[in-house]
Amino acid sequence: MNDSINSGVVSTEIVSNEVAEQVAASEASGSLEQAVSSKLPLSAPSLAADASVRNLHKVGYFQEYTSGIPLVDVTGFRAVTCQYKAQVDKVTKKVTKAAAHKNVYIYIPDTITPKNIEARLSELMPYMVSYFQEQERQLVRKAHMGKSVFLADNALGLNAVIEALEASGEGTRLNKVMLEAWFATNIQEKLESIFMERKGIDENSSEAELIQILNTVLSYKTSLCALASPKMHYNTKRVDTLVKCLTLTGMDSDAIGLRLVARLKGMGKEQEVELDAL
Repeated sequence: MNDSINSGVVSTEIVSNEVAEQVAASEASGSLEQAVSSKLPLSAPSLAADASVRNLHKVGYFQEYTSGIPLVDVTGFRAVTCQYKAQVDKVTKKVTKAAAHKNVYIYIPDTITPKNIEARLSELMPYMVSYFQEQERQLVRKAHMGKSVFLADNALGLNAVIEALEASGEGTRLNKVMLEAWFATNIQEKLESIFMERKGIDENSSEAELIQILNTVLSYKTSLCALASPKMHYNTKRVDTLVKCLTLTGMDSDAIGLRLVARLKGMGKEQEVELDAL
């Protein structure tokens, strides 16, 4: 797909073999056919359905949780899991000590948001600075233990700290399942609408045109979800396009969006350093 959307709208150039595989998988499962037959854009869960989910999951109560199972989004709430490990003998692989508790999850009010944090930034700033300085100190210590005798400027600073936190899984690490669910809930419908409006496509357009929109959206999904890997790096053009996607869909300021933007802009900074060094 060679066409691009300028004038402040995201590009359609991001296409990969992974996208073709996803489309093929969707066709095999019937999900793509269902999406086309129901006409784009794909609708987000209704408020009534959301209320049903809230009742089903008993918001505010601990519920038994099976490790690895993704939890659905509930508007205004955040899912928190408490997981415990049993001790296992490395040789026999038998459990030597049972887990202290059963794994559980609970939905709590989603009040720790970027907006609320920004409102109290002056109060939080000393704690944030202290935390990041400590993380940077750990990077220095790690380098010294590795017998380094010199530290380059790009080995320190916020970009280095953020990359180290992502790689170590500090806090809630971005994983593919989480990003796929986040994209489907928060970006997919908005991105479909942007491309449909730009190309003059509506729900009465041909199946081929609707599939073209799906392919384009899937390409963005693939690129953003690939950021779950700390080793993923994009060139400057791809970075700019993905940041623009997050900005235009209004998802550059929520908790996950902020982390993705920081990760992407960090790639740009790394490339600037590499270019300066030539």
